[in-house]
Amino acid sequence: MVRARWTELFRGRPELNTAFAFESAADELVYIAGASLSVGLSVGMFPEAGVLASTLLLGVGTAAFVLQRESEPSLRQHEAGSGSQAILLRPIQLLTSIMVFVGAIFATAEVSVVAITRELGQADTASLIIGVYAAGSFIVGVIIGGLKLRVALARQLLFAIGALLITTVPLLFADTVALLGFTIFLSGIAVSPTFITSYGLVEQRVPPAVLTEGVTWVGTGVGIGMASGAFVCGWVVDTFGARSGFWISIGAAIAALAIATLGQASLAGARRENDK
Repeated sequence: MVRARWTELFRGRPELNTAFAFESAADELVYIAGASLSVGLSVGMFPEAGVLASTLLLGVGTAAFVLQRESEPSLRQHEAGSGSQAILLRPIQLLTSIMVFVGAIFATAEVSVVAITRELGQADTASLIIGVYAAGSFIVGVIIGGLKLRVALARQLLFAIGALLITTVPLLFADTVALLGFTIFLSGIAVSPTFITSYGLVEQRVPPAVLTEGVTWVGTGVGIGMASGAFVCGWVVDTFGARSGFWISIGAAIAALAIATLGQASLAGARRENDK
């Protein structure tokens, strides 16, 4: 819903890319700070303190968001009866599928980091390294926010996923905590560009009446990928060893890249009200 509001405010303007970049960078910053805060509260106070703080912040943040009425997109009554659904649009199907595999990359990286640091006898460094993963994404997100790229978004997505695949491969060779931290940082740099371009494509390819639904489907794809990726990676790590989990990341990156490549024509087209 936040990204839908950014789109309403800056539709068709260069500032929209900056807004999406800011949103992705903010996500990563919260991810970094939230993990440290949660662990600190749970260790320093009581085990449930982290979850309790998260619940309270969610309640306050949701209330504050709902009160922001000026940025709320207006209802489009004349489009509400068109019968179109975002998930029936080919671009949304492609982007959601891509984000399922991207979400799997995130989850397998985190599960593998925990397994590898435990194997190396330094399990307490896992949260720090996962934070480094988010830090790489945060830094690049801030940089992209200040750029005015002229390359088509569909092509940018292809490049971002390609970078995600390339930077995932070195993780297979990380045999020390320091090397793992360095390679996970490199892997994180392609995360923000992938999110920024994906949501930008939703804005380009989805009719305004179903924009929020379109954004929701893409976000849901990430959640599905993270849940399934963590499950599969956990089994692979237990069965074949800690570093084997990164093969799941590589496979997911290849699948995402294949979908983005085959779907370039659909992703690059102009918005149509009934694009299927």
